[in-house]
Amino acid sequence: MKIDDKYKWDLTKIFKTPEEFEQAYLELSSIPSKIKEFEGKLNIPEYFHDYYCLQRDFEEKISKLYL
Repeated sequence: MKIDDKYKWDLTKIFKTPEEFEQAYLELSSIPSKIKEFEGKLNIPEYFHDYYCLQRDFEEKISKLYL
């Protein structure tokens, strides 16, 4: 049974190609180990700033993948 395209989501608005999705997935999978490197260092403003930016990047990427 074939589903008519008008009933399908157009995911190319999020990722243009399956390769683009795979790249985002690989990037996302490396972030948790980077976040762990900040353990015990968040009392230093520079580290906190870097951690915050990395955390925001993680949240942005995971929200796209989760869709």
